Amino acid sequence: FLIETVWMQVGPFLRNLRIGFEDDLAGILGIDYHEEVVTAIEAQDAERARAAIVRDIDEGATHILKQIKFPELRH
Repeated sequence: FLIETVWMQVGPFLRNLRIGFEDDLAGILGIDYHEEVVTAIEAQDAERARAAIVRDIDEGATHILKQIKFPELRH
């Protein structure tokens, strides 16, 4: 239930970010971590699956944050 609730809040935001991308993040980053995760799960390699998920989130978030135009903060 928690994941669905968070996704309902974050999903529309991510969809709006996606509008500026000509390709999916796997294409932009040059690797599909989802395939790497599936392969690791099939091999029952939990550590490799975890590492691929962490890289997917970290690299995807880094790329997305570079695309966002944040307003300048005034002090």
